[in-house]
Amino acid sequence: MPGEKRDPPLNLLLLLPALLLIPLVGVILIALGAPPKKTSLWVSVLNLVPGFLLSGQVLRVGEVLFGPEATPAREVFPVKFLLGIDGLNLPLVWLTLVVTLAAMGVAQKGIKREREYFICLLLVGLGALGAFLSVDLFYFFSFHEVALVPTFLLIGIWGHGDRSGAAWRMTLYLMLGSLVLLLGLIGLVISVPEVARSLDWRVLSETLRTNPMGTPQQTTVAALLLVGFGTLVSLVPFHSWAPGGYASAPAPAAMLHAGVLKKFGLYGLFRLVLPMTPVATSFILAWPRFNSVISGGFLVFPVPCIWGPFFSA
Repeated sequence: MPGEKRDPPLNLLLLLPALLLIPLVGVILIALGAPPKKTSLWVSVLNLVPGFLLSGQVLRVGEVLFGPEATPAREVFPVKFLLGIDGLNLPLVWLTLVVTLAAMGVAQKGIKREREYFICLLLVGLGALGAFLSVDLFYFFSFHEVALVPTFLLIGIWGHGDRSGAAWRMTLYLMLGSLVLLLGLIGLVISVPEVARSLDWRVLSETLRTNPMGTPQQTTVAALLLVGFGTLVSLVPFHSWAPGGYASAPAPAAMLHAGVLKKFGLYGLFRLVLPMTPVATSFILAWPRFNSVISGGFLVFPVPCIWGPFFSA
């Protein structure tokens, strides 16, 4: 029918899981003995193909979704492996694909424990793609943790300088941030009526749009999410782990974390916090301006100041 919106064909829908399966196959091939650098490069180049095809589909229809019917993993919270791409996460998916390819290109060949090194790099890219593509909050959170663990290993094993201390500080900060984020996500889910609870952020957004939380509850959930995402994106004052971590990290790991993984926090703010807890919107928008004024004031001091390192990252 003219003007009727048609679902994308099945072969296009399968491109979404292909974005995750291709790097996973690369990890398996390297573990089985394939040349690490060459395999990682080819896998990263090949993953651009579904990215191109999905981009055209998103520009035509607005979004592409893939996933089976919900599987009740628990009686209250059904978990479903649902992937989606639209105008908000499409640029982040492309950022991940391009930065991953660049990181594989600059990664050192012949480094110690080369096989494990490239497996960790591929897992960081895989976790970032999974986090950006996941529609279910369970996988949204889990994929990000999948990307964080190999990041710690990359700094602790292949880093330089104070790599051990930097890896531990980064681990403690980001794990605590992830714990606060998890509490915020749980609070977001249980804030809706039990009959309407879902881990699908689309369902949650629609439910909270028609039945918003009360201001006190909304403020609590928004604060937890803001601290969690703020720590992951290293917003002041949750950023002191970043300078030492990036200074000690090998170049490909720093590229992937600073260029891709830190965007997960910003993505979460725009995808979850702003639409579902609008009371926090004004504070979130004011926070960067407040930080700029305060940190700029300390940086103009002509003498050394104990607060300088705190605000200079």
